[in-house]
Amino acid sequence: MLDSDAVHVEGFSMAGGHWKACLAREATAAYCEDDGGDFDAEFPPPEAAARAAATWASAAARTPNLPGLVEVFAEEDVDFAEELFFRLLDRLGV
Repeated sequence: MLDSDAVHVEGFSMAGGHWKACLAREATAAYCEDDGGDFDAEFPPPEAAARAAATWASAAARTPNLPGLVEVFAEEDVDFAEELFFRLLDRLGV
């Protein structure tokens, strides 16, 4: 967690490989401004992040909610990013 403003998430499965994404994308981008890296390459857009996360959850015998995952990865208007993290776990079927 980054001061309750943003969250980095990562996962790995044999079926889906490694994936990385962020919650509260705009806030995360603000934290990464000075990194000099390619933010969009490091953190895929909501739809791609949701597909990767759903593949990971499915490989773990969970039942992910793909539309719900897209919503969570696209959400920006939250007081605390932790709220998004718990919604993410729910949409992953964890």
